[in-house]
Amino acid sequence: MTDASLKKDVFFYYLFSFCIGLYLANGTTVLFEQALNFSYFQIFFAGGLYMLMFIFFEIPSGAFADLIGRKRSLMMNPVRLILYKILILRKV
Repeated sequence: MTDASLKKDVFFYYLFSFCIGLYLANGTTVLFEQALNFSYFQIFFAGGLYMLMFIFFEIPSGAFADLIGRKRSLMMNPVRLILYKILILRKV
């Protein structure tokens, strides 16, 4: 792996991490949940479960990245987040 390739990968990783860290969807998610007539308890419970997901899947995601590769694992993370959000909204 060349030095330029490594710098490019590190740049995109930091850009990805920054964009994920913004949590732009949180504000709109609360409005969406209010439109669905969720109580405040349900809204915050869903948000809490969403944040707990990061704690529970941090170590398994590292093992998963070791199995299939770091880039593939990073590409699958947004898909996992979307699926989890859909599942949690159906159950709450």
